[in-house]
Amino acid sequence: MKIGINMVTGGLRQEEAEVQKETIDKQHLTLEEATTEANHLINTTYKFIDEHKEMLSAEEVKATEQIMQQLFNGIVARDKDQILAVTENLDERSRRLAQLVAAH
Repeated sequence: MKIGINMVTGGLRQEEAEVQKETIDKQHLTLEEATTEANHLINTTYKFIDEHKEMLSAEEVKATEQIMQQLFNGIVARDKDQILAVTENLDERSRRLAQLVAAH
């Protein structure tokens, strides 16, 4: 009779430890992807505002810059939930700015 010995890592079997590592890696990847998308959206929005600021009110620009700052803060804090939520908010805001410019 052969007796198998489970490798134990921090109280986890080797297989469980590998699954946990893969989950952490996927969460990290998701954070990195969210951060990349957020940075791209911030840069694109800044460029759009700079190119069309004469067609936008100071209030619109200020409100948009505040959202971009919130997003930047989420990136610095590495807060995936904040990044995802504020990215969606900034995306909606950017679309609104584009509609305002298109209406001129």
